Amino acid sequence: MTRRVALGMLWAAAGLGATAPGGAGRGGASAAEVDAAAAAAEASAGASIDFLETQAFKAYADMDFQLTVQLLDKIVQRAPPSEFKWVEFRAAVRTDMKDFRGSLEDYDAALRTARGLGEGAALDVPRLLAGRALTREGLSDWAGALADYEGATAEAARVGLEDDPYLLNSMGNVKASLAEWEDARAYYLAAFGVFQGARGFYDVSTGTTSFARQDGAVFAASNAALMLAQLGDLEGALGEADRIVRKAPGSVDMRAAVAALRWARGDAPLAEASWEFACDRIAVGCDKYRDLEWLRVVRRWPPRMVGLMADFLALRGG
Repeated sequence: MTRRVALGMLWAAAGLGATAPGGAGRGGASAAEVDAAAAAAEASAGASIDFLETQAFKAYADMDFQLTVQLLDKIVQRAPPSEFKWVEFRAAVRTDMKDFRGSLEDYDAALRTARGLGEGAALDVPRLLAGRALTREGLSDWAGALADYEGATAEAARVGLEDDPYLLNSMGNVKASLAEWEDARAYYLAAFGVFQGARGFYDVSTGTTSFARQDGAVFAASNAALMLAQLGDLEGALGEADRIVRKAPGSVDMRAAVAALRWARGDAPLAEASWEFACDRIAVGCDKYRDLEWLRVVRRWPPRMVGLMADFLALRGG
């Protein structure tokens, strides 16, 4: 699951609209047009916010994050302080911009407001803590991120929310970043279990059933298999990866992992077959998996698996 899809769910929960991140097309206003329209609408704060809201969603859909923040600055100035959803939106966009310090300030502000509203905003606190945790990850503040994720879990339980598999998977990511591989695997397996219990969900904006949670189950299971390899059980990891590929044949991630694991055990023909399928028969291809830095930093494969992929690429000639 991509961050933009996850943000769609986050904003839907915050009342910002399920289609905000991807539904609008191009054609958003320029910064000058925004200033002019906002000034003209100054006498009617409601109309001004409506216009700015529409343009902010368009700017975000166009991935013009700088303009999105400028628009949200104006909305935050006009909206009542209790409508912290706009500060939260700005925090998330700043994370996308890698302005993690600015994002952290916004999440802190939104959390102060939410907590000041008491039980009226109790359902919002877990989401805000999870958003701030992601920002802390951007700062490589793993201990802080883990504390926020644990806080989000505790607050969610307090208000009666069910376990969030995305949150569990994120906690696995942080544990892996702390090299706590067994704990990471436990969180990934827990996320997989919750994902497996879901049957998709109805998207009111499109009238269709989403399969994002089934995709999440594949990703969580893949992460768990990678942790097993890091813990030294290469045969067990290969078995899990093979099972994932049978259930999700379009998983480039696990086909690449199978290639590296089979190469390590001397099964060169099967390793090559898995790699070639990933590269040539799946639309997204395998180019990213040739970039070991991307594999380590962005995809977050653990060191042992990155090393196995490096060996595979080096010995086969790339």
